[in-house]
Amino acid sequence: MKNIKKVTAIFLVMIYAFAVTSCRASEKVLSKINNYLEDEYPGKTFSVKDYTKRNETSGRYEVNASCNEDNIEFQIYIYSTISATDSYSVKRANIQMEKAIREELSLFNKNLSSKFKTIQWLDIYDDNAYNYSFRHVDAEKEYRIADLHNGGIYMVELADGLTIAEVGGAIYDFMNDFYSHTTLIIKDTVFVYTINSVKYEFKTDAKSAYELGKTGVVNELLSNMVTSSDIGKNIYTSPIEFEYFSATAKENKVTDD
Repeated sequence: MKNIKKVTAIFLVMIYAFAVTSCRASEKVLSKINNYLEDEYPGKTFSVKDYTKRNETSGRYEVNASCNEDNIEFQIYIYSTISATDSYSVKRANIQMEKAIREELSLFNKNLSSKFKTIQWLDIYDDNAYNYSFRHVDAEKEYRIADLHNGGIYMVELADGLTIAEVGGAIYDFMNDFYSHTTLIIKDTVFVYTINSVKYEFKTDAKSAYELGKTGVVNELLSNMVTSSDIGKNIYTSPIEFEYFSATAKENKVTDD
């Protein structure tokens, strides 16, 4: 009986020690998060929703947070006491630009915007960062449609349930809107859509889409379409990627980049 009481006491002490250690670790992580956000975005306030330690990614802490001023939800990666990166500024820029693009589309075709599920201007990760470091942009700037000039759009995802003709028409109308009705130069843009359970990623630019014409864009998509027999033979675990750039657009890429 004494041995049982002794083992129980040791077990309770171990639980208490673990709880105290965990509490201290939590306080340390939260302090690091708060200090980082105060230094990075002075004048703004944030709420930390939760965080997880990922041992498979060098033990980084992945934090889910939100800005109290604009309710933008974002992530923070913490790798050490001196290394942290967050997605707030790029998420904010993408939200502003998506709104601006949808407003632009509605000027000439009020039903066009509904054909696109999401419009993501910038990749949230730094170039060649391999999901390690988030992209950072000016968090104080108000981004407008003019900021698209001479650049591309990271990803435009089309709505579900569209036919291949509707997808091609929407892509053409999207690009032609900018090419024919604005002075903006829109470069490489990736359109994502799903047909017959297969996901596709089609890259083009406004000039190339304009030169192809609506029928030409549809034909380009059809020429890369996977048949039902292909689906039966293969399991597609990644998107089918293809692109089209006109000869003049390729020439312009050398001088414009």
